[in-house]
Amino acid sequence: MTVKIVFPHVMKTGGTTLVQAIQRNYHSSEVLYRASTWGELKHLLASDLSEVRFVRGHFGSGILNLFGEHNGFIPITLLRDPVSRVVSHYWHLLKAPDRNSDRVVIDNSLTLEQFIEHPDARHLVCNYQTANFSASIGDKDIGVVGQAISASTSCRIDKAKQFLDRCAIVGFTEDMSGFAEALTQVTGLHVALDDTKQRSYTINNLINEAVRQRIRSLNEADYELYDYAQALSGKRRQHRVAMQPNTPNNVGEIRWSAGMPFWGSGWLGQSPKEATPMKLHIWSTQRVAQMEFSVLTGCPLALTVDVTRFVKPLQKKSFIVRANNEVLDLKVLPSALGRVGGIYSAVLPTQEHSRLILEFVVEELLEFNGRDGHKGSLRGLALSSLTIAPIVN
Repeated sequence: MTVKIVFPHVMKTGGTTLVQAIQRNYHSSEVLYRASTWGELKHLLASDLSEVRFVRGHFGSGILNLFGEHNGFIPITLLRDPVSRVVSHYWHLLKAPDRNSDRVVIDNSLTLEQFIEHPDARHLVCNYQTANFSASIGDKDIGVVGQAISASTSCRIDKAKQFLDRCAIVGFTEDMSGFAEALTQVTGLHVALDDTKQRSYTINNLINEAVRQRIRSLNEADYELYDYAQALSGKRRQHRVAMQPNTPNNVGEIRWSAGMPFWGSGWLGQSPKEATPMKLHIWSTQRVAQMEFSVLTGCPLALTVDVTRFVKPLQKKSFIVRANNEVLDLKVLPSALGRVGGIYSAVLPTQEHSRLILEFVVEELLEFNGRDGHKGSLRGLALSSLTIAPIVN
């Protein structure tokens, strides 16, 4: 069974990108989608948490009082260079669509220099990572350990270091690929980071050296914690291999549908909070999205793919599927004619090796001007299910 993981995610450390890669290994019912903060968590019942095996969110280290080593969860976390994190948080508050959900609301007239001295932003600017990890783990009063990070929250470097000592892996935003590799080694999960960053709003410009030094002076505890984490970065626990998803059943079939775990890259997970009238699906986010399977060898296989929709209907014309780099001859089932998406079938050639990589390719046919004039591409598809089955003569 897949390992249990608890990931207290500090804002603007790259955690969203990491979460997208990890959660593909879990069934949707095993991921704590319904709460990302203590305010949301307190409204859930114990029955809502009974199947959870992957916990991620802005809880701080106090979440280990609910999901910790005492009930089988392995803690992991990410740290980021404090100056970079503060600057990223500033741009997040300027550009992110949900920035008004934060207690600190700033407008475009506020400079970075003004932001770091703003009294309402002090809890975001000063030792934010240490404060997130300063909970007393083992306390029974969840109302205390789960309180929101605020300017009055104590910043305990000793507690933060104790939390890092508990973590199976401590990673760094500056080396996400190294952290993903360590996760794979320690947990047996398939952690494939995508090329695109999630929720990145930082504008690439030079930071005034005086501002940089001022931020450093406001984050002495965070830099002490960052240095301590560097010394722990080689720490590893015993290798634990998880069950590989997407393997054949006793008659050689693979039946996958959105919400089930999978190995792959280029996808966004579908959460209950994002549910739509359409059937459950996962979105591809890149021109090529992959899924990996372990299949039977020595016999031809039939593939059926149900695409709920494409980002733009025109992209249906450019859709292809490759199996181990070979383009398949896709047929559209008659019942799917005229649909925004389609149900496709193809015959997979006899496989010499059990590892099968399917690539779902949508060419970049359309472009648009995004927020602030940045040019982007509309691409991708919504995949709801697929089946791989041996062809019986």
